[in-house]
Amino acid sequence: MSRATINIVLRFDDPSPTTDHALEREIFTILGELDIPVTVGVVPFGIDTGGLVPLTRDNVSHLVAAHAKGIIEVAQHGYAHEHLTTTPKGSPSEFWDVPAEEQYRRIDEGHDQLAQTFGQPIRGFIPPWNTYDNTTLRHLAARGYEYLSSCVATTPQRQFSPCCFVPRTCDIHQLRQAYAEALRHRCLSSTVVAIMHHHDFLEYAGNPGKLSLAAFRETLRWLKQPALHHAAAPRGKPGCGGKPCSPKTPSQERATALAPSMFAAAKTAFDSHIVDVSQTPYSAPFIIVSAR
Repeated sequence: MSRATINIVLRFDDPSPTTDHALEREIFTILGELDIPVTVGVVPFGIDTGGLVPLTRDNVSHLVAAHAKGIIEVAQHGYAHEHLTTTPKGSPSEFWDVPAEEQYRRIDEGHDQLAQTFGQPIRGFIPPWNTYDNTTLRHLAARGYEYLSSCVATTPQRQFSPCCFVPRTCDIHQLRQAYAEALRHRCLSSTVVAIMHHHDFLEYAGNPGKLSLAAFRETLRWLKQPALHHAAAPRGKPGCGGKPCSPKTPSQERATALAPSMFAAAKTAFDSHIVDVSQTPYSAPFIIVSAR
């Protein structure tokens, strides 16, 4: 009997020395209580009225503590999350079409600031606004980064790279719908990368979103249900091409796995095997399926 898995990864973007640390602590407390890991896109340099604020162990002590406890995996989220250019599609960018030497400097200095703060090399890169170009990609490969997480809709025509590509697939409030979509494609293993920002939360001190911390906790509790991790599902014929599989085919065991990190997800979702199987009104894939 074959086995297909829905791999779920949580990604939290933007924590920096100058973001809402009180909200971040609440989020990490909930994740820690439920033993659910998250990959955090940490910005190495915050910005305030005095200019750049470098990340240090003192000004992000809550991130350092969460990392030491294994609650978070740290990925590099650009340099200072600055809007330097605009892509042809109208998206802001810190890297797209920025001169190569400036890109190299931002990637290298950002990496070193994070490595010094967290005591280990950083192996993942999340470009601000999910935008970058092939110059970015080449330098990440040269520096030994092992994965890049962005968005299919904003990805350039990519050259070959040893970096695994693990795209975001939905926002945190869409996670249940994304999971339901994954169940429709029952003959393939799937990877769901749910992204969240401070502004998704009702408790955010800036421009608050619609998701309360209580609702976030309930979503994570739903993820931990035993029934979710051992569901039976029909299996389609090989080569169904991403279409929903026939309910008349033999059943198989279907499991759900919470990936311990974006890096772990990258090890099972190789770039050449990722296909977009569904579009949403949000102009981004709901679910990415990887052949395994």
